[in-house]
Amino acid sequence: MADTPPEPAPMEVETPPEEEEEEEVECDYPGRFKNKHKYPATGEAKSTMLAILRKMKRDKHTRVYASLTGGITQKQNALMELLKSDKALERDILDHRRKAIKQWNKERRAEDKAAAGVVDAGPVPYREAGEGLDVVAGAMRERADLLAAARERFGEELKASVLAQKLLASEAQEDRELIDKLLAHRKARYAAWRETLSGDRQLRNLGDGPRTAASAGPQVIRAAPVNWSDAAGDKGTKALEEALDPLDETPPLSDTATWDAIAKTVSAAAGRDYTGKQCYCRASGEGYLHAKLPDAHIYDPSMKNWRPRAMEHLLRAAGLDESIPCGKAALEADAFKEVSTKKLYERLGDAYNLGAHAIRGDRDKLIDALVEADMCALDPCENGATSFKRASSVWFQRALNSEMLPRRKVLASLEASEARLESPSDGDDLVRTDAAVYGRLSQKNLM
Repeated sequence: MADTPPEPAPMEVETPPEEEEEEEVECDYPGRFKNKHKYPATGEAKSTMLAILRKMKRDKHTRVYASLTGGITQKQNALMELLKSDKALERDILDHRRKAIKQWNKERRAEDKAAAGVVDAGPVPYREAGEGLDVVAGAMRERADLLAAARERFGEELKASVLAQKLLASEAQEDRELIDKLLAHRKARYAAWRETLSGDRQLRNLGDGPRTAASAGPQVIRAAPVNWSDAAGDKGTKALEEALDPLDETPPLSDTATWDAIAKTVSAAAGRDYTGKQCYCRASGEGYLHAKLPDAHIYDPSMKNWRPRAMEHLLRAAGLDESIPCGKAALEADAFKEVSTKKLYERLGDAYNLGAHAIRGDRDKLIDALVEADMCALDPCENGATSFKRASSVWFQRALNSEMLPRRKVLASLEASEARLESPSDGDDLVRTDAAVYGRLSQKNLM
């Protein structure tokens, strides 16, 4: 019997590879992400999906968004019906958010790394020991990244002192870790400050011990201990103040050439040698160090000759979309109607950086102030005005906290001295608001 040929092996059917879903990316500072992008970093609710689609700028996506008619709720429902059959659009929407989160994380981590690497070498305005309110709040004011993290936990508008209270009262692990980071910053600050104080001592120590042929070179002369308290020191201190007073911004300690030049002037006036580091430390202790303050834009209709800002021409010059109405046109178009009170207050911060806090919870007053200032209801930076800079910027708030608020003590002292020389009816009341402090400091040439 002939052998029967073997049956052919069954052909392997090639199955198309399944699409791998990209792993979800955890967002750093999700609250700040939502404030920036106008949609949350997690979830697939209909409001979220519509908000993401609205931010997608490719033609095919803008056409989809334009095809959705009706109010917000109708658009949301229509989109969800569309996504049931159009899975590609759903993937595009989620991919858009994923890419936005990756870019956001990259930028925030770069900021955190930069902030963590910058350590001020000046005097530390809080205690070296313990975990008190002054320590946590003081370190937080110096670390914008950790301040942002605390606000992410407890509230974007809270001050450092309030955030410090909440952190210290919390038993959550992430809050404990945040406090540990603040204490580590304090340790680095005190280490840098000690290095500043001991820098001259280290230079003097280089001259100690017998000199040998191997150590040949310029001889380091042992300097006498620094003294600012005698007559020569008084002359040096006066010369130091006169050298720094005309400067809009005090140079950092790292600018050794400038501080060496200042030290040369001070030494000539005192008849005694001072180094740049010694002059920096003296200036810091005497309160002569100051940063250049950004322009103040005060909201206070009760001030004499006060006028609201005219923002529209600034926004248009910065690239604001012509379709976005401003001022009275925005009011007539009901542009403020769907904007939350919190966002209205943020928009007022685009125009003013002092005084607006007094009306932050009053929706009607906020709208009136925005209309008077010719402001738009939407974030100008997200609607074409990419070069626009907010009045109440992080830079301004940092300068306000580091420069003006500590000088309230100086102002209070001046007011108290004036009160002793004047009758109560003639003396001015002590100023309490930041806006008033700014004005009074300017008048007294303390800025």
